[in-house]
Amino acid sequence: MAPASKSTKKPKKVCSVEGCSLFVSSRALCEKHYKRWRLYGDPLLTSKDLKPRSEPKLCRAPGCDRKAVSKGCCDKHYRQLLVNGGFGGHPKQETGCAIEGCRWPRARTGLCRHHYYRKTQYGDPLAGTPVPPYAKRLCQIEGCTEEAPIGTMCRKHAKAQSRKRASAAAKPCGVEGCTKPVFMNGYCQGHNKRFRAYGDPLGGRATPIKDRRCSVAGCDERAFAHGMCMPHFGQYRYHGDPLTRVNDPDRGCSVPGCEEQHRAAGFCASHHTMYVTGPKRRSKIRQAQGTCTGPQLLARIEYFGAKCWICRDPMEAVDHVKPVIAGGAMWPANLRPICRSCNSSKSGRWYGPAGLAAQAEKVLARKAKAPK
Repeated sequence: MAPASKSTKKPKKVCSVEGCSLFVSSRALCEKHYKRWRLYGDPLLTSKDLKPRSEPKLCRAPGCDRKAVSKGCCDKHYRQLLVNGGFGGHPKQETGCAIEGCRWPRARTGLCRHHYYRKTQYGDPLAGTPVPPYAKRLCQIEGCTEEAPIGTMCRKHAKAQSRKRASAAAKPCGVEGCTKPVFMNGYCQGHNKRFRAYGDPLGGRATPIKDRRCSVAGCDERAFAHGMCMPHFGQYRYHGDPLTRVNDPDRGCSVPGCEEQHRAAGFCASHHTMYVTGPKRRSKIRQAQGTCTGPQLLARIEYFGAKCWICRDPMEAVDHVKPVIAGGAMWPANLRPICRSCNSSKSGRWYGPAGLAAQAEKVLARKAKAPK
């Protein structure tokens, strides 16, 4: 009998909306246009098209047609209102305080900082202690006639001096002749980039990037960082030597008298379980919630007939359905008998109550395919 020919899949249709290349979901429309059709009755309408567009509010300053930003004013007139207390004049213009006889410069709402503070605290700019007499301090830099509001210099010269101090405190680049400040590894940003890529802060100019090779003898892989390929750079970074062989196949177990092959952390597989994973698991079990007595455990085993709860083979261990490492408890409801192969296949992963049956089926299918 001739084998049945495989059925060919029908080609997917494209959305009927002009210019849309998405596949059809329902009613000859893609998912996006179908949702618009259900909500608004038209696949081309969006929520923005249905919202009434209100005209933007204009600035309330006389003669200004710009868009209002705050307090019904545009950005420019809002600053004027904040500093001068009204419209007109530059917001940064140094005019006198609105209080008669006060020569301090304006700070907010037409008042100097002294009268503005008294207004916010007492409700009256003239309340409280008397305002100190105005004394204009000039910048001490020779030839400068600007006022020094803080300290002994004007704002311009104070910023320049702070930049000069910062540049003087910064260490220069370690490359001879380079005066740029240090960015990382004792080099400026440009030389540090070459140092990370080629292992030399002055290297990499003549050799194209695609032709860089690992500097370790006998390695022809492409350079990744510090003139080494990625494996050698990782060994150099974590162990200080690019030739260190962490996973050496000829390396044995560190336990005296054991000739088994190395697995991890200096031990073979059995000793790694004994000294590393075993204590961790026992610690997790001690910290788990719930208890199970001997009669309760025997009752659970008899309930499953002393057979694996997945494949029904004779039991060889007791399984935590929700693993202890994933937060499983020691209550009897979380304990079931299991065989050794299913226990190793299930391992310490947790798929949730919904995925538990599906995972059990996968374990059974894997076990059925395994050669006996």
